[in-house]
Amino acid sequence: EYLYEIDRNDTHRMLVTMLLKEKMDANSDVETRVGHFMLRANDLRTSAERQAEAGDYAAAVHSLEESTKEIVKAIRGAGIYIPG
Repeated sequence: EYLYEIDRNDTHRMLVTMLLKEKMDANSDVETRVGHFMLRANDLRTSAERQAEAGDYAAAVHSLEESTKEIVKAIRGAGIYIPG
């Protein structure tokens, strides 16, 4: 389950790059908004990796799910709807 959530998180990160690059380059407000959510997502991802290293995979999965939610908020906040 942990590996699945890592893959899911990576996929959503890729979507930010693919879907939002032009919007962020053209509008600093979008870049700031997305950046806020991505900082939180990065912190949660780091926590998840530490939790997994310590063997607490249940907590790591939860942190990854929360990280992915933050990435979804970033994408939606830039005006693109994705399910999730």
